[in-house]
Amino acid sequence: MFFIAGYPKESQSSKNRLLKENLYLIGKIVHNFNNIHETKETLENVGYIGLLNAINLYNQEEAGMDFKSYAQILITSEIHQYLSDKKYKINQPGWLVSLNQSIDQFVIAYKKKHKKFPSMSDISNHININNHGLQEILKCRESVKEACFIYP
Repeated sequence: MFFIAGYPKESQSSKNRLLKENLYLIGKIVHNFNNIHETKETLENVGYIGLLNAINLYNQEEAGMDFKSYAQILITSEIHQYLSDKKYKINQPGWLVSLNQSIDQFVIAYKKKHKKFPSMSDISNHININNHGLQEILKCRESVKEACFIYP
């Protein structure tokens, strides 16, 4: 289950609220990558995935820190991983690559069209999977990243 101080039970509305409250972190972190040869928009989209991961993976007892700090780490990690992936590749199952590409493309297109990031429900509806399935896909992304850092 998803437990965050102030959010005693998992609910889509509390996750969406947490997402909206912390969107500003993405821009703040992307600003630190000003010497990178990637567009600000690309890094923001990648950072958004990091924020989604933080929302879905955060457990205060395990993390030992507040949500904001945890989110900053995962957003930064997602951007670093994106930049690192251009150099190192890890073999991923085709279905995971396909789903991740679909998620990434949808986030980019949605942001261009609506001038805001999509909610978890928007993403899960787009890829035709329930919210729990989307959370599992995001967890897979994290485990692949950890393997990449361990075995470069």
